[in-house]
This record gives sequence, C-alpha cells and structure tokens, in this order.
Amino acid sequence: VYSFTSSADPGQTVTGTFTISLHRDSGSYLIGSLIDVEGDVGAAQLETMLGNSLPSLGDIVVDRSPNVDCVCSNAWTWEITFLDVSNEVNAQLDVDGAGLSGDGATMSDAVLLRDTTMIAGSFYLRNPYNEAISRDIPFDASDAFMKDVIETDLDITVKNVLVVDTDDYGRGLPELGRRWTVIFANYQGLYGEADVNVPNLEAHGDDLTGSDALVWAHTALEGRMPLAGHFALSLRGSPFSNSISHDASADEVKLALESLESVNTVSVSPRRDIGSETERVISGSSWTVTFNSVNHNTDYGWVVDPGAETSGGNLPAMEVDSRLVGWNATYLIEHEYGLGSTDTQAQWMEKKKGDAGLDTGAVYVQYKESGQWKRESTIVASDYSSFDRFGHSVDLKGTHLVVGAPSKTVNGLPEQQSLKCTGIATSGYFSVSFRGFTSDPIPHDATIREIESAIVGLYGETTRIHPFPRIDVQPSGDWDGES
Repeated sequence: VYSFTSSADPGQTVTGTFTISLHRDSGSYLIGSLIDVEGDVGAAQLETMLGNSLPSLGDIVVDRSPNVDCVCSNAWTWEITFLDVSNEVNAQLDVDGAGLSGDGATMSDAVLLRDTTMIAGSFYLRNPYNEAISRDIPFDASDAFMKDVIETDLDITVKNVLVVDTDDYGRGLPELGRRWTVIFANYQGLYGEADVNVPNLEAHGDDLTGSDALVWAHTALEGRMPLAGHFALSLRGSPFSNSISHDASADEVKLALESLESVNTVSVSPRRDIGSETERVISGSSWTVTFNSVNHNTDYGWVVDPGAETSGGNLPAMEVDSRLVGWNATYLIEHEYGLGSTDTQAQWMEKKKGDAGLDTGAVYVQYKESGQWKRESTIVASDYSSFDRFGHSVDLKGTHLVVGAPSKTVNGLPEQQSLKCTGIATSGYFSVSFRGFTSDPIPHDATIREIESAIVGLYGETTRIHPFPRIDVQPSGDWDGES
C-alpha cells in the first residue's frame, strides 16, 4: 500500500498535473511508461488509468480523501493498494509534482504504508498411519530435503520429488508459493508387506508466516495396488486359524477351517477370481463354504453339534482377522440361514427349497407282525422346511398317498422375466432396474454374457443389481446371444 499527498500555500488552490511511475529494483528499471494525471484525479479514474497503462499490476484499489492538514483548496491524499502481490514484487511507486500549479503547490513522495507480506517460516508433515511427525520443513525446502524428510521421518519410500515455484511469472520466488510433487514407491505395512497405497499425509502450517499463508496436501492419484496379504478365520469364537493367502485355493481354505476346534468338515467351492469377471479395476477372490459338521463349546470342551442344533440349525457368520493390503482392501462375509416361516434367506444366495428341516414332520409306514407294529419305512418331503407339519393329515387310496403339510410355504418355480428391444439400434446404451437397484450401462449391441455381467452384482461393492449375483440369463427367439 502506497500513499502520497498534494498541498499548497495557505489560501492557494492546487491545479495542474503530476506524474506516476513504477520502478523495479529501487528505480533501476522503469515498468511501463510515465502516467500524466490531473491534480484532482478521482479514485475510480486513477484506477482505470493505472490498469490501462500498467496491466501487469493486476487488480488495484485507489482511495482518495481531502488533505485536511492543508489550509488550501483542491489538495488530496491518495492510497493505492496492489492486490495482486505476485505480479510486481519489489516494485517501487514514484510520483512527481513538477506539473502542479499554485503557490507552494507540491506533491509528497510516495510513502510505503505496508510492504508485501510473502511466505516465510516452516511447516511439518504427519503420517496418520503411524502418527509419525516430521522435522520442521522450510517453506523453500529443496527436493532432496523433502525426500529425506519423508523417507527418514515418516518411514515412506519415495521414488522422486519435483519442486516447482508457483509464481505465474517464473521469477523463481518460493516466497510466493512452492509445490512439491512426490511420487511414492511404497511404505511398510503393519504386517510387513510393501504397500503402494501410501497414507494421505497431513500438512500443518502453524509456523508459516505471510499474508494468508497456508499449506495443504492433496492426493492427485491414488496408488492402486492389487489385493495382497493374508487373513485368518474363526467360527463360534474359536481361536483363529493360521493365516491363508488372499488368493488361497479351495483346499487351503478347507484346511484352515477344519483346523478350527469349532469345525469338523466343510465343503469349499473353487475360488472365484472377481477381477476376471469385470472390466473395472478390481481384484479379489470369493469362496462358498458349506459346513457339514460343526462343534459347540461346552464346560467340557468342544463337542459335536449335529445339524448345529444348539443354535437352531443356524451358524453365525465367520470372523476374519484381516491382514489384507491393497487399494481399498476389505472383506465381506455373507451367510444364509432361516427357520420356517421366518426364513430370511439372503437375496445374494441361490434360492433352494427347504432349510435346516427342524421338526419338519414325517410319515411312518408300519406293518403289524405278531401283534406288534413295526416300522417299514419313513417318508419325508423332498423340499422340506422347518416346522412344515408334514404328516398332519394323510389319505391313502390304492397306490397313492396324499400327505398334508398345513404350514408348508410353497416356493414355486424360479421367476422368469423377458426383455425385448425393438427397432434397429445403431448406438447407445440402456439399463435395467429392479427393486431400487440399477445395472451398469449395457451397450446396444451387447452379447448375452455382457448383459449378464452388467446385471450381476459383486459382493461388497457394486453399482449393479445387487440382489442378483446368482441368475441365469439366456437368449430367446432366434438370437444366439452373440451376433
């Protein structure tokens, strides 16, 4: 902010003109040309003249007020504020009142009321993963210094650091801003794996000085390391199994589960490679586990629990001790159980008739021999569910037996829906929605497998129709699903 004032002898009137000039480096270099100004130029007019003559100055604000200390007429005080400090650093404003008229008319020197306040001081970085805090980093730290700070103080390996001063005029003034672009290699995770998904560092600039000085950290590109690491499993509160790989085979998962005190035997489906089933950047594995025989914990230790009867035929979800690493690494355990009319089979599972079959009922075929009834066979429903009350009533006619089950819920046949696109489509997309969920965009010329892929939901993260990871999509009519 600069200020200068016109004045004259008592009773005199200031007229004429004065000049304004701007120099760089203590007057050795003139910026622009001299500006001739009327002795009573208004604030708005002077702003316009300075903007037109010295556009490199950027935004300028001019205030004008009467010189109340002079017992004269038409004397004024001007204050000029340069808002764009980055445009002309170390510039000096000069005024010359040689063109003013009136006895004793003069113009004071331009006085610097407030100098440009630029960045100084230091800041520090914090690694939120291990809560490590760096040493103080100077506002103008070099690339080598920044690399050493991150690697030594924050324990993160750095590939390289690029330093750029953010001054738009390329004058190499870190006092006007400096940017460090850091390309990370990896950091050592909690379980010893080298993870490229580096924690987002926090920048703290409490010790920076300067007008509105601040520092911040921004992640321009996340490291996208594929899924890696290990995990362990537990059921019914048993101690966790040994760790198994993120891409373990079905046999390895089976071995880990059957090592638990709560499990005797399981069946494990072959591992599904989630990444191969989608074009999105994702990696992962999926297994389906069927528990054939389990134990429950008693005061006398783990004992066999046929059909998980102690918990109503249902098992809790497995627990996971995750040591997975990678971009947004996570896990999801989904399990299905139900009981009679309150069955809440998870929508993500393939629908099957029946459940655990507790107290479903039966019909016993008996014959009489020597005055005693003996059981010949037992008849149960092929699609039994718990508490069906199968055998509540019977009727036999010839070779046909009709059995009543008043509590049975009939599942019926699988639902089928058809989709038909008419007309000749040459481009574009469409989508399908069901129960509040929407598929991915489906190209107009998609194959049957591409349609299925757009609809099928991936466990844990999907924008598709999530209830449908187990569906069958088939072409109809004359279409072969490909052409």
